[in-house]
Amino acid sequence: APAAPTVLTLTANSVTLKSLEGYEYSMDGKSWQTSPVFEGLSPATTYKFYQRVAETDTAYASPAGSALSVTTKKQSVKAPGAPLLESKTDRSVTLKKTEGYEYSLDGKTWQKSPVFEGLSPATSYKLYQRIAETDTAFASPASVFLTVTTDKSTVLPPEAPALDSKTWQSVTLKAVAGYEYSLDGKTWQKSPIFEGLSPATVYTFYQR
Repeated sequence: APAAPTVLTLTANSVTLKSLEGYEYSMDGKSWQTSPVFEGLSPATTYKFYQRVAETDTAYASPAGSALSVTTKKQSVKAPGAPLLESKTDRSVTLKKTEGYEYSLDGKTWQKSPVFEGLSPATSYKLYQRIAETDTAFASPASVFLTVTTDKSTVLPPEAPALDSKTWQSVTLKAVAGYEYSLDGKTWQKSPIFEGLSPATVYTFYQR
């Protein structure tokens, strides 16, 4: 019996043994073939291969040599399409979940959850998905990205404005950075000064 065979090339679905003149090859030590190529195999699966000296006109076939254990490679898969948006807020984005997928904000760091939290309001993000690695297949490349812009934040209304000064025809409110002011709660202005008012008249003021 000869020594165990040696591997020439290996893929996810095939094993090619090193070919030797006058030899035969087998996966079970019973069924033999002259070709050293075995195809149609399963990814990430261990197989045993044998070789022997084939029968000739003057000699019987030799016994099978020692077994060679070979594990096929994991399978490669193509990238999926871009992820789909499920929902968003000012601080989070939720993608539509697909079983067996992973999700990323940068195409490098991956998570199983399709929910991304702790984001900034009114900011655009690029989100990716890929097919996660399994026992028999490598993770796919990242998909093309989906751009999502988070919502603006909503804030609670501030307290009532404070009076800074007034005359017989104007009112000046205390200015607060980032605030707007109104006489009716509908029409707003950045200036806290209201002019052209009527004397000795009561007015109601708002800020936001």
